[in-house]
Amino acid sequence: MKIDDLKQAFPGADEAQKARMARTLDGLSETNVRPARPRLRLAVAIALTLLFVASAVAITSFYSIRNEINPKFADKVTDIGDVYENQWLSLSINDALTDGRILFLAMNLHHQPGAEEVFVYPRITAVSQGRALDVDLVYGFDFMDGVWLPEKGENDAGPGNHSAEFFIMEDQVEGAQEEITWTLTFHILKPNWPVLPDADSTYGVAAHRTMGHEAYMKLFEDAYKNKTILLTFGDNISEYSSVFPVFPGFTEEESYLMPIWERLVRSGAFDELGRFSRSFTTGVSEQREAEKQTLKLPAFDLEVKEVKLSYLHMLARFDLTIHDKHYMDGWDELEFDAWANGKKIPPSNRSFYFTDEEPRVFRYTSEYKTEDIKELPDEIRFVPLRVQFDPAQPYRNKVLRAEPDEANAFTLPVK
Repeated sequence: MKIDDLKQAFPGADEAQKARMARTLDGLSETNVRPARPRLRLAVAIALTLLFVASAVAITSFYSIRNEINPKFADKVTDIGDVYENQWLSLSINDALTDGRILFLAMNLHHQPGAEEVFVYPRITAVSQGRALDVDLVYGFDFMDGVWLPEKGENDAGPGNHSAEFFIMEDQVEGAQEEITWTLTFHILKPNWPVLPDADSTYGVAAHRTMGHEAYMKLFEDAYKNKTILLTFGDNISEYSSVFPVFPGFTEEESYLMPIWERLVRSGAFDELGRFSRSFTTGVSEQREAEKQTLKLPAFDLEVKEVKLSYLHMLARFDLTIHDKHYMDGWDELEFDAWANGKKIPPSNRSFYFTDEEPRVFRYTSEYKTEDIKELPDEIRFVPLRVQFDPAQPYRNKVLRAEPDEANAFTLPVK
């Protein structure tokens, strides 16, 4: 699907929404010296005991992003402390770590005692200087894919504890230069049909590996036809929501791109009981970036689409037109090592592919961890790294050899 098609189908959407479519929370006085009567002393002792118990519960139920991040960044954490509750749930958005592009967020979400079972589906948006930003989810799918209350399955972080990482994409929409207002909207859904776990994915080898993908997905199709909600891995709704038919009055594309919570409601499997939003504001730390330019190197022309770094991370995006047709002979992969102040910056994630059009362009994107850099550098040196994997172990990506290519290395000033 082309972006022009999306703009025609959704003319009222803002730029961030279009971009997402095109790609994915003095103590007791001791001054009284008169002896207290036994009843009062007992009452005070009981009150203190209850107070300590309540404090202990509050402390153990508070989940901080400090549990997840490098301790050296503890002083950079933004305390939010936003608390909300209704008849179905209690929520606290606790704290966050951000550089203005990455956001690490910690929350607590609990079921109210005695409340009916609900499925809570959150969505996040971000705005800076009145402009909508393009927010992508990096991790925290167990939370952002929806949470059952009471919880189903295991929560590795502990009951009610949730964290997520978000990333502001800047390839199609300009990023933030000033404060960012983040808004989490929670849709509270009630299941209308029986809720059952898919036994194969929950308790054994994933069924689609043993019975074939089509047969596996038919389990969810049949469940929907029989007005049953079938969950993957005991709590996930993704496979189930993917088999809904095209909704009346919508095109196939509109139905597919519809927010999941809305798809669930329109399917008849759920009703929306209510929704609420909570907002908080974070700042933007110092960031440095390289100038966009095209470099003529011996083996390829390289267009610098983006190189931007902060104290948390660096993102590099390059487009290469390789004119040495033998450059990748005998090699399986091309990467770029990054160096600053004589030290290698470790990569975290990378992706690459060749475009279909001629001349074919090699598109490379890589994230790097800058948390060990004491001061942001004035320049970054990139060294191509050609990699060959062991052919005796296909799909394992075991490196057989890796060769830096200094002849095609380059240095970019960042400011």
